Amino acid sequence: MYFLDRMRDQNGAEIYKTKSGFSYPLQKDRTGHYKIQSGEQIRVCMTSDFFLEEADPWRAEAWDIMRQRSDVSV
Repeated sequence: MYFLDRMRDQNGAEIYKTKSGFSYPLQKDRTGHYKIQSGEQIRVCMTSDFFLEEADPWRAEAWDIMRQRSDVSV
């Protein structure tokens, strides 16, 4: 679990929200198409647990993103 955090120079024991990756499923290219295509798989919380209490402040936003992109799988 800590391998990916170590590769990114992150402390695996700390709970944090990524700056660029969190909203990536909603980002679009110059033509207005989602950067993540319909049907693609998105990896969520690869080194953590989505239901940690420390993630409560971001949970509503995360569920909203999942509702908007129900065309991809997690």
